Amino acid sequence: MNHLLERSLQVFFTAAEAGSFTKAAGKLYTTTAGVMRQVDKLEERLGIKLLQRSPQGIELTADGRRLYEQGLKLLAQADKLEQELTSSRDGEPLSLRIGSSFLNPGTALIRLWHELVKEERPAFKFSLVPFEDTRQELPRVAAELGTRFDVIYGSFNSQSVSAQSSFLKCGESRFCIAMPKDHPLSAKKAVSLSDLEGYHLLTVKRGDAAPVDRLTQLIEREHPGIILEEPNFFYDLDTFNLCEEKGWLLLTLEVWAGVHPSLITLPLVEEGSVSLGVLYAKEPSPVVRRFVDQLAKALHQRAD
Repeated sequence: MNHLLERSLQVFFTAAEAGSFTKAAGKLYTTTAGVMRQVDKLEERLGIKLLQRSPQGIELTADGRRLYEQGLKLLAQADKLEQELTSSRDGEPLSLRIGSSFLNPGTALIRLWHELVKEERPAFKFSLVPFEDTRQELPRVAAELGTRFDVIYGSFNSQSVSAQSSFLKCGESRFCIAMPKDHPLSAKKAVSLSDLEGYHLLTVKRGDAAPVDRLTQLIEREHPGIILEEPNFFYDLDTFNLCEEKGWLLLTLEVWAGVHPSLITLPLVEEGSVSLGVLYAKEPSPVVRRFVDQLAKALHQRAD
């Protein structure tokens, strides 16, 4: 493929995913004008309109949607072929793209890999692919495994996510309660559900994650004084901001302690946790399968 055309396509895909030229420029470490210029060149070369501009951002036209969807499939096929060819060369490092966000950092998986896998044969070369913890992007994460990135590490107990992907459990993260630093409960070292009576508690939407549903049912049955608040979306950074602004409590995870500078996180006395692990496509490439199998073997050896 012509290098200039390849670059224009990359910029187009990034702009389509970001929803604005400015956000795309940030991800590509270039200017907004540079992104617009690349998209204009691609539209001129193809003779079709790909993006509809507006003050609110950009939207794909029908032709743009077709190019985006078909292009991602072609890129996935090319990546899979490249990985198959690479994996056949003994001693060559295998490339693995790890999705990474503020709440689900890819560096945690890399640390776990180097901690557990002592003999890296074959060796893996990791690259981090950023995604945002927003209600718009999170639902698309599982669908983009195998195209945009190969694996993601974090807490993925959502039923809608697990239905689209495979999951290797690597550990657990216990339930905690986050709160503003000036909250009346903030002086405690740990809190119980009884302590939460009379306060607003923001939790994951009911019916989405079984471990949270069990805790919610316990609260309704034995602690009716707790005022439950449910968002209609996955947790994102705005969820943490909302608790700080309103002075609410937030059902969170130990692994997320410290993500918001104005909140403190205390252990919840009652037992409860969610799984942490690797999310990957239902039909993984040979390289991803090799990585997951090696990690699973190392986890099994550690358990023994």
